[in-house]
Amino acid sequence: MSVPPAGKVASPEWPPRTYRLVSATYQDKAYPEGVLWVNEAGSEIELRKWTGKDRRTGTAVARFNLEPNVDVLVEGPLLRVSGLSITLESPGVAGEVADLLGRPAKESEAVRLLSEAESSVSGFLEAREEALNVLSRIKVDPRDALFEVQSMGTTDDTEPLDAVYSHYSTLLAASLEKMTSSLATGEKALGSRVTNRLYALAYAIGAVQNALFEGGSDLAQELAALQELGIATTAEDLRMAKPTERLMLRAHQELVVLATARSPPN
Repeated sequence: MSVPPAGKVASPEWPPRTYRLVSATYQDKAYPEGVLWVNEAGSEIELRKWTGKDRRTGTAVARFNLEPNVDVLVEGPLLRVSGLSITLESPGVAGEVADLLGRPAKESEAVRLLSEAESSVSGFLEAREEALNVLSRIKVDPRDALFEVQSMGTTDDTEPLDAVYSHYSTLLAASLEKMTSSLATGEKALGSRVTNRLYALAYAIGAVQNALFEGGSDLAQELAALQELGIATTAEDLRMAKPTERLMLRAHQELVVLATARSPPN
């Protein structure tokens, strides 16, 4: 935890909150009754003392920049943040402040869990994309396409086409199971809004894959579905090689916003 000059002006992206400060100590230095100022977005807290005849004006006496993984402990109305001890009006207020200061770490964990869930969705969709590409090549030139995939385990007593179907059926079943398991586990931490969006992405991108496999579509319906999920693209882009990877990358930032969304302050 660092202590920048008290006169430094913060530029929070999120409205700060203020609480009545009963007392505080940091490295054996005591701070009197005043105001605790919390900047959620910047992970900063500031101690302010009352000044002026009406004792309603707060003058900064110390500001602390907090690391994302800072330890925050609550003992009744007492809040401990690294070496800083703050006494607030009540245990409820101390708990609220602790929750605010712990949000950066929670958001970091949410992004990590989101990445795992996205990876499982991408794994399934990319395996499905590969399978449909192989089937498309088989439709156009069966002999050459099957020759290319003979390394999938075809034996003398196994028809090449059967081997292809068996290989991709096993692959898709495993990747689908991994995806559904990952999303079910992640929903507890990420919430249903995020997992529902991931399921919607899987469905929309799967529809794109189907349309490309069947051919003859202008992809207008698929483009509209992607647009509703915040993904702007074109039919030409979808027809380029490996569109699934690009679509998942474009969906990522909106998913991060959902995973780390905060409720407006009261």
